[in-house]
Amino acid sequence: MPETQERFNQVDEAYENTCEWIFERGNLGFVKWLETGKGIFWINVKPSSGKSTVMKFVVSNHRTFQYLYMNRPKHRLIWAEFFFSNRGKQVQKTLQGLYHRILYQLLKQADYLTRFVQPIFENSAEAQGVWSLIHLEAALLAIVKQREEKINICLFIDALDEQAENYAQDHRRLVETMQNLIRYSHDKTVRVMFCVSSRPETFFIDSFARCPGIRIHENTHNDVRFYVNGRLNSYLASRPDLASNPLAVASLQKTFDEVFARAQGVFLWVKLVATDLIEGLIDGDNPRQIQQHLSSIPGNGDLHELYHQILLSLKNSYLNDTFVMLQIAYATLEPLPITEFFSAVNYVHQNNNSELESQSFDEMERRLLSRCRGFLEVQTASWQDQECEKHTGKIVQFLHQSLKDYLAQERSFETIQQKTTNRLSS
Repeated sequence: MPETQERFNQVDEAYENTCEWIFERGNLGFVKWLETGKGIFWINVKPSSGKSTVMKFVVSNHRTFQYLYMNRPKHRLIWAEFFFSNRGKQVQKTLQGLYHRILYQLLKQADYLTRFVQPIFENSAEAQGVWSLIHLEAALLAIVKQREEKINICLFIDALDEQAENYAQDHRRLVETMQNLIRYSHDKTVRVMFCVSSRPETFFIDSFARCPGIRIHENTHNDVRFYVNGRLNSYLASRPDLASNPLAVASLQKTFDEVFARAQGVFLWVKLVATDLIEGLIDGDNPRQIQQHLSSIPGNGDLHELYHQILLSLKNSYLNDTFVMLQIAYATLEPLPITEFFSAVNYVHQNNNSELESQSFDEMERRLLSRCRGFLEVQTASWQDQECEKHTGKIVQFLHQSLKDYLAQERSFETIQQKTTNRLSS
């Protein structure tokens, strides 16, 4: 299932010089856990503070595996990763998708383990062609219970909190499976390690309280500063007229320092605000106007306040489109291909305009951006199948999970409706 790789591909790469702190020896304990540990290492973080970027950095970094190879070097190391995405396709947010991907990666690296898994499916008529949760969990346990092959297994699972809507039941089942795999492992043959990330929700706090771990938002102070200064310096490099004006540079540096000070470790807030300020500079705003604009942005790292302001700033003429687009994206069980998404929008509007029906993909993307101000984005699916080829692989999804949370919790649809009512009555 190549779709299970999709979320990993979509996660932003770590910005230059960021995330390096996780490999520092000392109080964090991550390197020590890789070299000598077992069981669960929990990376937890408040929403939108970059946990998936850190997890991708860890999985993609050669140092992770250098340290893992030191953990009982006479045993074969096999590993797998899975990145949950509540905004993605069903296989990206379910236990079936997780178990499928883990088994595929483990057996691909060590095909000699297939003999321990194969009987589970051969001996059950019900299992023929059906990979149920029971059989998938039994297959994982069979690999761990065997005592013939000496292996170390390390599994990286990102965003446990982004499972499908029956999350409470799935959370319990997944944690029980993890605990069973650890319980049935044996130091002389099979060691099992889990590096997992999630928000610090009550269930995970209770489940992982005794496990080693780190809080990302307590360690990204320098990362945020690197990012903010990097965005400013990159823009100044393209504007020699500004870069040669010491007063302008000093004013902009003061403004971007304030972005850093107000971030509260929420990386997405920093990214959105920095992008907004730079777009203002591109549109011709001077440094003083940029400072004034930042002063009008509410909250210190509060994404919901920022999202609310974005909704309030929507053009009146776009409100109907905005409401329909967000409702469709929120209601769908998985991202729609862009052509199907706009067919649904036009259907709701009862719009038979042939010009809209024949819009190019570029025109659709521009319409989406102008109506939703970045709440929704167009992604290109990396997998190739018949459905993908039919729709050129372009799908519409929310920018971030926190946006879905905001729409669910903050009566934001009512805000748009109220703006629409006010526009019509004025």
